[in-house]
Formats: sequence, C-alpha cells, structure tokens
Amino acid sequence: MSFLNKVQPFILSQDKILRSFALQVIDKSYMGTEETFFTALEALDQQPINPVKNSIIPYVRNIPFTERMVKELIERIQRNDDNQIWYGSLLQKVETTHLLSYKEQLAPFINQDVLESYLSLLNMDQDQLLAEADSVIEQLESTGYHQSLFQYGKRIYKELMKRGELSHRELESVIVENIEEDYFSYKGIYSVYLAGEQKVTALVPLLSTLLERTSEDILLEEVAKALIKIGTEDVIQHVEKYLIELDTAYSAVEILENIKLSRAEEVLLQHFEKTSDITIKTMLADALCRQLSTKAVPAVVSFVEEGYDKGMLNLKEPLYACCVINNIDHPQLEEWKQSVLDEEARFEKRQKEIIQNHAKSQKVGRNDPCPCGSGKKFKKCCGK
Repeated sequence: MSFLNKVQPFILSQDKILRSFALQVIDKSYMGTEETFFTALEALDQQPINPVKNSIIPYVRNIPFTERMVKELIERIQRNDDNQIWYGSLLQKVETTHLLSYKEQLAPFINQDVLESYLSLLNMDQDQLLAEADSVIEQLESTGYHQSLFQYGKRIYKELMKRGELSHRELESVIVENIEEDYFSYKGIYSVYLAGEQKVTALVPLLSTLLERTSEDILLEEVAKALIKIGTEDVIQHVEKYLIELDTAYSAVEILENIKLSRAEEVLLQHFEKTSDITIKTMLADALCRQLSTKAVPAVVSFVEEGYDKGMLNLKEPLYACCVINNIDHPQLEEWKQSVLDEEARFEKRQKEIIQNHAKSQKVGRNDPCPCGSGKKFKKCCGK
C-alpha cells in the first residue's frame, strides 16, 4: 500500500489529531491528488463553519487543480456561506487557463484587476512575459517580500515554463551566478522554484548546497520545496550531510521527512540513533513519525519518556498518529492523545484570555463584534 493510500482515509477521521496529521503529511509532501481534494471537502462538510479558523482548506492548496476541482470550487463559492472566504483563498492557486474558462462565474468573487492581470499573461509573447517578470522582480528587490506579488511572479514563470522558454541550462546558469553573491536575487529564487516544478534531477547537487545559506529564509523555503518535489534517492544522498549541524538540520530534516522513500526513513533513523543534540533528535523523531516508521516507534517512545525538546513541538502528537495509523496498540495511546488535547485546550484558553483583555483595554461592548473576527457578538463568542 502506498503512503498516500495508507494515510488519506484518516482525513475523514472524527479524531481531529489523526485528521490534522493526515492533511499535513500529504500537503507537505506534495502527494495530494484530485481524490485527496474531494476527501478533504467531505471532511470539511462534517465540521462547523468558521470564517476565522479552518482546519481543512489550508492543507489542499498544493494540490494541482483539475477542471473538476475548479467546478466544485465555483459551486461552493456561489453558496455564499461563511466558508466563502476560504474557498476564495484557493483561487490564487487555480491555473490561469482555468481562470479564463470560468471567468464569468468567478468574476463576482475575485478582484477584477487581479483577474485581468492573470489573464493578460496568456496574451503576452515571450519578451512581454520576461519584461513582466523583470518588473515583479524589481518591485520585490526594492520593497521587500510581498506574498501576493511573489505568487504572481510564480504564475508568470510558470507560463514561461509551459511554453518551454526557460531551459534547464538557463536555470542552472542563474543559480550559479547567484551563488557568488552575498544574497540570492529573486530571479535566482524563481529559478530554484522552476527547478522543483520541472523536477530537474541534474540540479540536485547544486540545489543541495544552498541549504548552507541559513540566513535566507525565502530561498531556503523554495529550496526545500524544490528538493521535496524532485524527491529522488539522489536528493536524500546529497541532503544527508546537512543533518549534522543544527542550523542546516531544520531544512534537511524537513526535506527527508517529506520524501516518502524507504531510504529517507533509513537515513533519518540512523541519524536519530547517533545524534547527541536533543533539538536535532526531536526533529528527527517527529520526521520518523511523519514517515509512519514502525521501526522508529520503540526508540521514539523511549525518547519521549527520557525527555525531548518540548519547546520545539509536542512529540506525543505525531507519535500517537503514527501508532494508530500503523495499528500499533501501544498502552500509552490514550495518555498521549489526552496530553495533546489538554495542551490544545490550554492554548485556546490563553488565546481567549488575550482577546478578552484586548476587548477590555479597547472598551469593546458586549454587543459589539468580537475582536477575534468570528462575526459574532462579543458576548456570544470570546466574552462568554
């Protein structure tokens, strides 16, 4: 049974720990399919609608949109319920050609200037697209990172990629040129992005060296995504050496955690057994659980009992999910589950107290809208 087939049914679990675990591991490994999308929507329909928080939609954004998915999204947006804002957030991920096909249906639910700027890309020739890309890069370099602008740049480069305008050699040339600089340019970062989208295996050795640039967060994020998408044993081989030092281990563990190959599990387990750094060991234990490694369970259980880096994460959460999904009936299952639920309850209580204190300082009346953004009156929400 494939990893996806094993974990996907748990998206429909009534146990929110298992549901969240399944959604997260599929999303971060870029394994989601059309079936995953519709399974997630089925799970969403079982949850109360909340315009402020959503535990499903954020984890389907990396699934490539098919026409059937777009039609379903439009139908749901048109319901005009409190989930509309969440469905609308997915439009940024819809292919430009699909946006054109359903322009009339989408027009009431997407900013017209944004929609027109997206659609205009389809009518541009190569030179115009490259000029538009340069304009975006110039804005990003001068004003700093801006998410929507950065994503728009990705849309431009994806259009260039579809037309076969940027060769693997050109991507390599830009990346090599940037390596000589103190900081990567946005053009270099987009080249890394395209290397992942096209799964350019020849660039794996080069991309792996970028993990050493630990102060460049946006670059590191794109490098990790690219290497996960390529996802070969060659990636594992080149990334393994970065598991040793803490600064590079953050990205290296993330990459190996999300490549669902037996070799990745082996490497993670080997380093878990030999590292003495408690923070790295905690990350490796979490990654092994998210690999659904049955081999690692006894060692991770011992590690939890001995003491791990609790400031980083609650290791009982992925350990619980790993055991349940693997049908391991460990005697501490319920204890781990309750520990996770208790921690979540404490967090929600703290959040509510913060909102209540904010409301008092701002003199929010009991009949005023709640500061949490739920749309309810304060007395009916956090003011209870």
